[in-house]
Amino acid sequence: MTQPETTQNEELPYTPVENGIRLALRVTARASKTGITQLDKDSAGRGLFRIRVAAPPVEGASNKNLMAYLSKSFSVPKSAVSIESGEHSKIKILLLKGDVQRLTEIAEDFITKVS
Repeated sequence: MTQPETTQNEELPYTPVENGIRLALRVTARASKTGITQLDKDSAGRGLFRIRVAAPPVEGASNKNLMAYLSKSFSVPKSAVSIESGEHSKIKILLLKGDVQRLTEIAEDFITKVS
C-alpha cells in the first residue's frame, strides 16, 4: 500500500511527495536565457513557476534543456528529474527525486528570488 502524498498549499508551485518534490511549471521555449522568471497561477488558481528555456520545442530539445537546468539548479542527477505530465504542453508537472527537505528549501529559495 502506498503512503498518501503530503498535502500542500495549492498556491505553492511545488508539492512534497514521499521520494522528492513535484514542481508545477509554465514553460516558454526559445528564450534568450534559461531560468525561472516568476511565480504564476494556472487557470484553477494553483501555483506554478514560470520558466524560460533557450532551446526550441523541437524533438524534445526544450524538455531536455528544462530537465538539465532543474538538475543543476536543484543539485540532483539528471536521472532524478522526470516529466510526469505535460510533455507536449506549456504546463508541466516534473518530479525531482531526492531529499524532500533539501529540495523544498531550494524551491522556497526560488520563490523568494522571483517574488
